[in-house]
Amino acid sequence: MKDNRLRRIIMENLPQVEKGECTRTYLEIAVQQDLKSLGFEFCMQDFNRNLNQLHDWQHLVIFTNGWIKPTQAGLTRI
Repeated sequence: MKDNRLRRIIMENLPQVEKGECTRTYLEIAVQQDLKSLGFEFCMQDFNRNLNQLHDWQHLVIFTNGWIKPTQAGLTRI
């Protein structure tokens, strides 16, 4: 799976509302299910790399307590 497609799937599984957030576990499961339905295998290394890249690009925020929240920039760029 291409990284840009995986990043899009990650962003699409985050709440699309202001102040919406989800747990990392929820996001992993949701992305894994989407990939399976599309016929792709879930790779934790790819998921972590792309999740961290989205964080570096400020499309989402990864909190130390395990919650993940999209930024306004991330919501408008998907």
